[in-house]
Amino acid sequence: MRPLDDLKSRLFRKYAALLVSLVIGVLLVSAGIELFVGYQGRRSSLAEIQRERAASAALSIERFIDGIVLQVEGVANNPQPTGIAGIERRRLNYLSLLKHVPALTDISYIDNTGEEQVRVSRIALDVVGSNTSHLRHLDIPAPGSDEEVYFSPVYFRNESEPFMTVAVTEQGRDSGVVTAEVNLKFIWEVISQIEIGETGYAYAIDANGILVAHPNISLVLKMTDLSDYKQIRSALETPAGQAYPDPAEVMIARDMDSNRVLATHHPIGPMGWYVIVEQPLGEAFGPLYGAFWRTGFLLVVGVGMAVVASLILARKMVTPIRALQASAARIGAGELDQRIDLDTDDELEDLAEGINQMASRLRESYANLEHKIEVRTKDLVSTQQLLTRVEEAKEEERKNLAAELHDQTLADLGGLAVELGFLADQASVYSEDLKLSVDEVRERLTNSDRALREIVQGIFPPVLTIMGLIPAVNSFLSDISGRSVPSPHNIEVLLVATGFNNGRLEESLEISLYRVIQQGLVNVIQHAQAKHVNIDLRWQDEEVTLVLADDGIGFDVPDPTQSPVIMHYGLTNLKSRIEKFSGHFEIESQPGVGTTLRATIPVVGTKSESDELRTSTHILQKQPTPRPVT
Repeated sequence: MRPLDDLKSRLFRKYAALLVSLVIGVLLVSAGIELFVGYQGRRSSLAEIQRERAASAALSIERFIDGIVLQVEGVANNPQPTGIAGIERRRLNYLSLLKHVPALTDISYIDNTGEEQVRVSRIALDVVGSNTSHLRHLDIPAPGSDEEVYFSPVYFRNESEPFMTVAVTEQGRDSGVVTAEVNLKFIWEVISQIEIGETGYAYAIDANGILVAHPNISLVLKMTDLSDYKQIRSALETPAGQAYPDPAEVMIARDMDSNRVLATHHPIGPMGWYVIVEQPLGEAFGPLYGAFWRTGFLLVVGVGMAVVASLILARKMVTPIRALQASAARIGAGELDQRIDLDTDDELEDLAEGINQMASRLRESYANLEHKIEVRTKDLVSTQQLLTRVEEAKEEERKNLAAELHDQTLADLGGLAVELGFLADQASVYSEDLKLSVDEVRERLTNSDRALREIVQGIFPPVLTIMGLIPAVNSFLSDISGRSVPSPHNIEVLLVATGFNNGRLEESLEISLYRVIQQGLVNVIQHAQAKHVNIDLRWQDEEVTLVLADDGIGFDVPDPTQSPVIMHYGLTNLKSRIEKFSGHFEIESQPGVGTTLRATIPVVGTKSESDELRTSTHILQKQPTPRPVT
């Protein structure tokens, strides 16, 4: 068997698809579980790494700010005398602090009255003496307040570099406030040293989502607002002092370049800032993607192997089944000596043996059945021949009886009628009463002659033998139209004949058709209550058709499978007359729509060359209704 034929087998496709689907399902479930577990593990690992990097960056920035605060606290906690000498000593300390702390650009001293007494700057002229502080726009704590260290919001000087003001309250009586402006661009060195994978990075934002530090310093100088980004909103919405979740969590978001990244955040000390750590998603899950492609490759290889294995297994299963199918088909076609030989050592082999035994029993039963059919056929043929001979004998006897009655009895009655005529003439000479008596006998003899002629016509009409079927039917219709019939209506009978102009059917067939028409019309008269009857006889080529239709009350046609005892005897008789000549007989009827009788009989012989239509109409008079006696 060719592989292509296997592919066309529904059973082969079914089992092959089942095996392939099973293997693919197992591989997909296994690969899905592996990828899911790998994804969750990788995500948890990345979350821990990013949290560690974010915490480290936040700690570095806190240390950077704490170092500046310690320096500022150092000069703030160094008591100075009042007056010009104290102011000068503060200025010198502030200059030394600027020299050692590059991130500081301005240091000021604000006395307890809120006046700025001294300001030292890297980028502007120093100011000594009472002066209104240029930091009035910031919410710096008033001198003498309980707040020791103050961190201002991030602001951009001249809309360029980010700055933050640190204010420290001096200790002691009549203490003032030391303020220091911190250039936050120095945090860039801290941020830029943080590495997350190959291309990951960290950056810092303030409490409003403004970029404070970023590896790309130009973004900071542009005062970039990141508050609309998903990871930034998550950081800003985290309540102050909330414990960091354990295990660590990360989210998938979009960075400033609209690339998908894996992000987490960590708060920075008391300033309310946050460190955001981001790593491109492709890089973060790169190893997982590699595992995915490896799993996909293994899946494709597994599917290929499954397809090959399923084809082999399915073919091993389908081949013996197709052999069973082919052998069973041959057995069903009558080849009962066919045997199925399978060597599979399984249920299929047992099935094949069972089919072989069944075929053997069928062969024996078939032989017995053929013998019984042969015997039955012979019996039926003998019975049919006997019935045919009986029917022929009956018709022959009817013909002989009709001839005997016509030639002998009717002739004798005619002679008696003539003699009674002479006798009546002679009796009139002697007595008028005698003449009346003879005339009465003569009339009764005439009525008997008429009745006997009707009997002869019913037994076997002589016109059927002499002139043929159509004249005999017309004679029968004319005869019954001359007397009233038991019907509530006058019945119009239309006879239409085609093809009977110059030819005669076999005598026995003409007799059967005549009897069918005769019996059918009698049934209509007695039961149908019809007003119109159409009789259509056609002889065309090698068959004769008869249609007898009425518009009477109709009836439910009995089931042809029922026995003749249950069916109407008259219908059974008509059917047997037609089937005796290998004809087909059927009746169509429903209550209220009339009845149609159809018969088709094959004929052998010469058909009339003329198809001239011959019609005749006969009116059957209904019987008068008896008037009630008053």
